[in-house]
Formats: sequence, C-alpha cells, structure tokens
Amino acid sequence: MANSTLAIINSKNRLLESISSSNFTYNIGTAIEIQELALKSVSLPNTTYNINNYNNLLRINYNGFVIAIFVPAGQYNINDLIIKMTSLFLTQGVTVLITQDPISFRLVYTFAQPSFIFIDAIPNLSYYVGFNVKHVSQYPAVPSLIIDAPTLPNLQGTNNYYIASRTLGQGVNALLFNAVQNLAIIAVIPNTVPYGSIIQYTPTDILLDLKLYASKQNIQQIDIIILDTNFNVVDLNGSDVELCFKCYLKSRVEGFGK
Repeated sequence: MANSTLAIINSKNRLLESISSSNFTYNIGTAIEIQELALKSVSLPNTTYNINNYNNLLRINYNGFVIAIFVPAGQYNINDLIIKMTSLFLTQGVTVLITQDPISFRLVYTFAQPSFIFIDAIPNLSYYVGFNVKHVSQYPAVPSLIIDAPTLPNLQGTNNYYIASRTLGQGVNALLFNAVQNLAIIAVIPNTVPYGSIIQYTPTDILLDLKLYASKQNIQQIDIIILDTNFNVVDLNGSDVELCFKCYLKSRVEGFGK
C-alpha cells in the first residue's frame, strides 16, 4: 500500500447540507485513516467584498443624536464609498461634505453643525474609513465642524484567508481558534491578488506546516471553513474553492502513533 495519497476537495461538490462554498462539508467517497496531513495547494477566489455585513456600520453623534448608517455590502473604491456615505448621511438628515486630502490621502468630513464620530469597539466601518483609533470612544475630543480622519482609509479587504476545520483539527498540532467548537486553523493563505482574481497558493515546503496526529484520523467526511482576517466566515459570493491535501497513511516518524 502506498504511504501517501492526495485528497482533492472542491466546494463545488460539497454535501447538500453545507451552508456555502466557504462553510461546507465534503465526502471524499471512501473511508481513509491518516497519520499526517500537509496542505499541498489552494485555489481560492478573492471575491470577498471589502465592505460586508461585519464592517458596514458607521455611527456619529450629530447635534445630540446618534446617527447610524449601514453601507450596503459590496466592493468599493474610495470615491464610490464617499458618494455612498454622503448619500446615506443625507437620508438621515445629516449634511456632510466628504473629501480626500490630495496630500495625506486622509478623509476630511465637513459637517453643517459640530459633530464627532463614535469609534466602535469592534473593527467596523469607522476603522476602514480612517478612524482606526484604539481605546477611544469618540473622535475628536470635542464636537467640531471639520473632522480629519486620523489614519488612512483602508479598502484592501482581508489581508489573509484562514482555512479552518473541525475534522482536520482534532488531536493535531494546530492553532485552536474556537475551543468550544474545536475549530482549528489549518493554513494561512496570504491575499496577494486584486479583487476578482484567483489566489493560487502553494507552500514553499509542505512539510513545514505538517499536521501530525497522535492516532490515526478518519477523514472520509471533512468540514472546511474559510475565515477572514477578523476570523469571520467569508462570503465568496458563489465562487468555489479547491484544496489539495497530501495525506500520509503512516507516520514518517518512526514509532510515532504506535
């Protein structure tokens, strides 16, 4: 019997009970017990919107009232986002001129009345439009007609994709992301391509991140979850991901697992 085999998993062929192409279960069709596992390659579409349901809220205090705007999920450049935010503020009765400084590239907010912006405790839209200020509840310290964002806007989207799995993370040397769900990070995939392109990722040395099981693991049915930098399940907008694992049926370490 061969000492290793390849397991090729494509979300296109996921089980019907799967949630999506980024949160799915796959049956490889035959029972197989492995001792070690290594990621050989990943084909992952960078089709996750930079503004999504996790980061689309911006709140301000305007003339004593808290105003909240929700930007519809989508892929935005800075000009499109400025237009959308200006329009949404106007529907809330807030007149604001949003411009981008040609030298610093920071956003400048000019209000009709003095205001300040709340900084949410979680990475929300405020962080992505230049209010990446830690441990501050409001900015500026006192209401102002003109508010200069303290940091640059960042619409790059997720910096990394994380491949997580409960099945492949059981009893293995992996970063346990969610101890309650036993959800482990199997691989980190750098996002190095523009939106809409395919990330073709191949580790330099697949053995550097080898997953070594204390006892043989049955991987006939595998769950795969793809997370973003903030460890939220990503929405690939219908695109499919393909992963290739090299599975070692027997440990290469003599005596291990016996």
